[in-house]
This record gives sequence, structure tokens and C-alpha cells, in this order.
Amino acid sequence: MQRRTFLASASLLAFNSAEAEVKTKAPATESSTRGIGGLRACSNPARIEFGCAVTAEALRTSMSLRQALLRECSILSFERELKWLLLAPQRGQWDYGRADTIADFCRHNQMKARGHAPLWHAGMPSWINGTINRKDLWREIEAYFSNVVDRYGDIIDSWDVVNEALEQNGNRAGALREGLLSHILGDDYIASAFILAKQLAPAIPLVYNDFGPEYSFTKTRSILRLLEGLKRKEIPVARFGLQAHLSTTMKIDQLSLKTLARELQAMNIDLIITELDIRNRSAFLDEAGVNNVCANKVREFLEPIFSIAAPRQIVTWGLLDGYSWLSSKMYKTNSLPQRPLPLDENGKRKPMWSVLRQFLCG
Repeated sequence: MQRRTFLASASLLAFNSAEAEVKTKAPATESSTRGIGGLRACSNPARIEFGCAVTAEALRTSMSLRQALLRECSILSFERELKWLLLAPQRGQWDYGRADTIADFCRHNQMKARGHAPLWHAGMPSWINGTINRKDLWREIEAYFSNVVDRYGDIIDSWDVVNEALEQNGNRAGALREGLLSHILGDDYIASAFILAKQLAPAIPLVYNDFGPEYSFTKTRSILRLLEGLKRKEIPVARFGLQAHLSTTMKIDQLSLKTLARELQAMNIDLIITELDIRNRSAFLDEAGVNNVCANKVREFLEPIFSIAAPRQIVTWGLLDGYSWLSSKMYKTNSLPQRPLPLDENGKRKPMWSVLRQFLCG
């Protein structure tokens, strides 16, 4: 068979297989969920909490988003407003305006918030560079942590003290990520950061947040090794945040997720899903088909976790497709918009919403 003929046949087979999967596993649509309460109706002390990340700009400008948040969410995550480079763009100068917008919305509507994310290699303000010494950097971290707790501690339900501290790829997979934090503060900076956060906010559950276990058993082992080491030192890590930025074309490693959930349970560390969304890489499906493929991939991700223990929270990285970081032109596939979130651009429920409801409500 000539290569061109083979590739054409393979593409047709892939299309037919994907189309068949969508038809056999198509979740409920918007019309079939009318009259059903929002996902927050399943969020009570006896059940899993649902929420999403939000930006101050979207909150200020979109009435449809605000209405959807009130209907669906019991918890919001600061998408970027508590990151150090935005909160303190200049040394000693604090800009609380954006974060206050989200905090005030939470307080007014009796909602909780997730504190994301203090120490992150990509969230450092530019004035922190290689010239600052260890003592001065810790002094700045203490001021940063203290200001966040003093101003927002009343609504913060959990706090991503350290984010993405482990290398993902290459020969250093599993080692601490190289950068200013480890270079200036040393390899024990993670433990020290959790100790400081606990001193300032003894009642707030503290989180280590990272990505990759859904696709990499190596990353799962690295995360568990890090958490086991912290636990041996009695470092107060209460939760692990699994980001869950998924892809339609990558197969979920179910053994990796089951191992992660089982070992976290053994360590008495709660699992929370903190940044769930899905990037469309499927080239053969129309918009409705993409919606179904995304929903089925979320189901594939959640099933192994729930087979061990339900997570305490499921938080998506946005709620409406139009406000997702994946909605920019650079992430579009074959001119189709990305369909990464539970609601479409107008706030209508998609098949992913129905899948989430099945897991949230039981």
C-alpha cells in the first residue's frame, strides 16, 4: 500500500473510532439538564466541593460569568491575583486591587477562596534576582505571606504554599526545579515555607500543588517521595493539589492516579483537584463532538481517583470557555475553538458539566 493511501485510511479509521466513542459515551446536553440545580447544590459539608479559578478582570466585566459562579460554585480560586509578581510588582509596594475584587465577591456571597500560589518559579517579581541574599529573601517572603494572611485569611479555605517545585522532564526528573528559590534558599526552602505558613495561618490547610501524575508514573513517584520526606519531618502539608490540565489525545495513566490517591490516603494527605481543564487536540470532530470527547476524557481522569477515594474538592481552571487561557488563537485546532470547561461562552452547560455532576453528586 502506498504511504498516501495508508495515511488516508488511517485518518479515516481514527475519525470513525473517535466518532463511535462519542456516540456511545455522549453525556447529557444542556437541554437535558434544564431544571437541575447548579454544581454548588452538591457542595455541602458532607459532599465534594466544586469551584473554579477566576480573574478580577473577568469578574468585573461579565455579568454572565458572575451569575454562573453563583449558580455553580461554592469556592473560587485566585487565578493569578495572589501571585507575588502581581501583588508586589515593586519591592515594598503592594497592589491589592485585583485580589480585593475576588475577595470582596467571595465575602459578599459567602464563598470560600483558594490561595494560589505564593512560591512559584514563574510567579516571582522581577525585583527578586540573583543579587538578593538568603536572609533578605526570607524577610521578603515573610512579608508577602503575612500580608496575604492578614488581608485574605478569613476567606482562604486552602493555600498553595509551594507550586510546581519538581522538575518534569529530562535527566533531572523528580529533582527540585532549578531556579532562584532553590539556588538562594537551598533545598530545604519547601519545608521552611510550610513552617512559616503554618505559623502565620494555623487554621488554613496548606497545599503542595503540581501537575503531571495523570500522564507520568515517574512524576507520581517524585511527588510521593517529596511528600513522604516532608511528612517524616512533621512538616504541616495537609493537601496535595493535582492540577489536571488534560489533553483530548493523551491517554490517562490510571495506575499512576490510583497509586497517587492510595498513597496520599495512607499519608493522611487530602487530594484536591485544583486546575482542571482540557485542551482539544482532536482534528476530526465538530464542536459537538469535541464537547463529548472532552467530557469523556474528564470521566477517564476522575474514575481511577474516585475508585480509591473521592477528592475533597474539584476546582476547574475557569468556568466559561470564553474566559479560559486556552481560548486564545494559539490553542485553536483546525479553526475550532477550544472547549476546555464545563460551560460554553454564554454560560450554557456542556457535556463536561454533566460528567462533573455525576461525580460530585454521586
